[in-house]
Amino acid sequence: VAVSEKGWRIGKGEGYADLEYAMMVSMGAVSQGTPVVTIVHDCQVVDIPEALLEDHDLTVDYILTPTRVIATGCERPKPTGIIWSKISSEVMGKIPILRSLRCRERQAGRDVTLQDEPRHLLGTGSR
Repeated sequence: VAVSEKGWRIGKGEGYADLEYAMMVSMGAVSQGTPVVTIVHDCQVVDIPEALLEDHDLTVDYILTPTRVIATGCERPKPTGIIWSKISSEVMGKIPILRSLRCRERQAGRDVTLQDEPRHLLGTGSR
């Protein structure tokens, strides 16, 4: 994990921290006003090019290191929920709660098509 003083955070590229946050948004457990704090070593605070960030990346409001507390003032929006088109069937199989969240979002009329599903399955209730 690396984080910039602007509040931009990148991990190992698996997206699990981002997905956990998105699931909490989906369940109503957090909102845009909920502060996000990360704890890292000083050497993990680096400049991160904005080009590396994607729409699902979680930003942080505070960075705690052994020597500093950094209020980032980050204005980049946090994820507003699960981006189903970035979730694979494999990930769905590994994280059981995603199935119930997907069912709830499908019932609410949201597009819950997975990244590896054909588009023609949209709205058919499959999976």
